[in-house]
Amino acid sequence: AARALARGSTGVEVPHYGIPEAESVGAALREGLARIDRMHEREQQFAVNASHELRSPITALALRVEGLGLHPSLPDDARAEVAELRRGLDRLSTAVVEVLESARDERDAGAQAVDAAPLLAEAVDRLGSRRVRRRVELAAPGGVLVDVPAEALTEVVAALLDDCVGTGRGTVRVELAHRGTHVEVVVSDEGPARGAPDLVHPDSAPLHLAAAVTTAESFGGRLMVADAHTHRYRLLLPRSEVTTRHDA
Repeated sequence: AARALARGSTGVEVPHYGIPEAESVGAALREGLARIDRMHEREQQFAVNASHELRSPITALALRVEGLGLHPSLPDDARAEVAELRRGLDRLSTAVVEVLESARDERDAGAQAVDAAPLLAEAVDRLGSRRVRRRVELAAPGGVLVDVPAEALTEVVAALLDDCVGTGRGTVRVELAHRGTHVEVVVSDEGPARGAPDLVHPDSAPLHLAAAVTTAESFGGRLMVADAHTHRYRLLLPRSEVTTRHDA
């Protein structure tokens, strides 16, 4: 198993060991490999999550393996196997980093500079009949370019609008601004803040927004609840390296 792992293969059977400490590591490794296989299938869509869900367990396992190698009662042959397993984990960790970087490069290559304003207008239009519940205002100057997939950004903003229309109060606003290093989209309503000011993660987001948060992270965006008296979502987007049209 250690040799296969050293070659970068995760589809291996990890044997059971008679030494309790070694069996504990083996069980954790089996669980980690299964988790890696599941994450590999979703790597393209959830590359940001994979960075945490893959690298953290591997790091934890490496520490446990290192501690096991220092156990005084460990036989020499088992100690050699542990050392090889440690080298395999190092190689696997390197492979994970390369996979994530490759996914990020592919994602960036697929993103083109798009004008954000029409996408926000499209997100407002998708409210359809729900728009009658609230007054919806859009303040989005044209020519603000972002390097994100157009449909994905529209879906994320539409989800935030749907949340504010469905659970917020008063006027719903969508605002777009170029901040120099990034582009910011603010979606807000006049109701009290829903949740403490913080970065929103997929595992902490409301169920109906979890997919939107994951999508935003997949193209390099960050969603947070602003520190304000009323509810405000701040969506930070990677600006395009192309000069914004209104600055040209």
